[in-house]
Amino acid sequence: MRFGRLTCGFVGILALSAAAAAQSPAVVAAAKTPLPSVKMDETQKGGEKTLSVRVVAYNIDAKLDPVKHTIDATETLEYLNLTGQPQQTFPFHLYLNAFQPQSTFMTEVHRSGTRGNGPGSGWDPLHYGSIEVKHLESDGVDLTSQMQFIHPDDDNTQDKTVFQVTLPKPVPPGGTAKFSFTFHDILPEVVERTGYKRDFDMVGQWFPKVGVWWKNAWNCHQFHASTEFFADFGTFDVKITLPRNEVVGAGGDLVDRHDNPDGSMTLHYSSQDVHDFSWAASPSFRRVEDRWQGSAQPVQIIVLISPGNMSSAQRYVQAIKGSLTMFDKWYGPYPYDRITLIDPPHGGEDAGGMEYPTLITGDTSWNMPKGILLPEIVTEHEFGHQYWYGMVATNEFEEAWLDEGINSYTEVKVMDALYGRNSFANLPFAQMSEDQAQRLMYLSDPDTDPIARLGWKFYSNNAYGAVTYGKTATMLLTLEKIIGEDTMRNALHTYFMRYRFTHPTGTDFINTVEEV
Repeated sequence: MRFGRLTCGFVGILALSAAAAAQSPAVVAAAKTPLPSVKMDETQKGGEKTLSVRVVAYNIDAKLDPVKHTIDATETLEYLNLTGQPQQTFPFHLYLNAFQPQSTFMTEVHRSGTRGNGPGSGWDPLHYGSIEVKHLESDGVDLTSQMQFIHPDDDNTQDKTVFQVTLPKPVPPGGTAKFSFTFHDILPEVVERTGYKRDFDMVGQWFPKVGVWWKNAWNCHQFHASTEFFADFGTFDVKITLPRNEVVGAGGDLVDRHDNPDGSMTLHYSSQDVHDFSWAASPSFRRVEDRWQGSAQPVQIIVLISPGNMSSAQRYVQAIKGSLTMFDKWYGPYPYDRITLIDPPHGGEDAGGMEYPTLITGDTSWNMPKGILLPEIVTEHEFGHQYWYGMVATNEFEEAWLDEGINSYTEVKVMDALYGRNSFANLPFAQMSEDQAQRLMYLSDPDTDPIARLGWKFYSNNAYGAVTYGKTATMLLTLEKIIGEDTMRNALHTYFMRYRFTHPTGTDFINTVEEV
């Protein structure tokens, strides 16, 4: 996720640049410990090539009402118990319930703000969002009445973003737990990179999602104003029914389209070796396609452009191609066969600047000057998440710097390689490089928090952004000056190749850098 709106902060950053004094950020060090032996190669499973240990298998059948902006769906989840012990109680995320007045998310927004525009104090109740599990069963046993909302991070009994359920009997190690849901979504007006605006629907974090067994315990945090997501790898088989005039972009391969007698259509998507599935729909989208050939395979590029923004279409495409090229060359291969970019409409910009596996959202406007590289920066940043969030898959609730911070560092390197030194702004009257922008973000709130901190424990929302993004990027740029650009690049390549499709920690990253 891109922190805040670059267009809002651009003038302020330029003003800060004139007054910023040189400082020397400290370099983080850690005691050396033996490196784990981790090797993720493509394996064969029933004749199928797999990239990850597939813990979850989601099968979802959803129907969108684009007038009411609601979704009615059924979901079947198969959870493979690789925890090494019997499991009987399972926690689940219900992220859309964050957009309710008494949620922990809303409490934190009112206290210290949020990364996007966010809901204000006068947020219309008609624009709240929610997800209701109407029915839950496992192996034919109705467990709906057994659902219990829990609050692992605070004592807010009004927060309904996490629930747990206990099965009639434990699932043995190596066994599979099967859950069947019927649920109903009400999308909020666009907030925190999800929701609707007029005929546009951005559908993210929209289904019941099981927690992660991590460090010998369930990890399933509430949705906070300054946290993102953490989930296990697996497969998604998703059917979406909606009117035929809708243009859809999704984080999966379209395997079938079926027209229904009532004038609707059903789109069938499949995605493997990912930990989430998102999609967007609008009858106003214009579709732009291209292709890129990498070291692993050809990649289909799909860009869905909102009205008035066609002038940015090729800027998006070129930024995607350039990012694919540099990441493939420097850090490792992109293993998927597609990447989709959703361009939010005017008024729905808060859906921009977000990442999901094989799907990202952009940010532009109808009159975006070429010297302001907002479309390029946001595209590169969100594509970078395909690596540090999508494949390396660290715990963003607890160690956000491993995704956002490393991604902000690689943003500097890739943007400079693609667009030259003035890769943040290149106007006749104002120039700025990406590393300067990251450093100024850090200097806006440098001393409140360490880099490694639970996401919801930061002093303020601004401190979360300054430290997690700007301070981490500045620290890594400083480290690069000490050990050399080639060594730093080799360290990141080693880290990515070693830990892709796993859930590494900060210690794993530091040890890898020290080893290299």
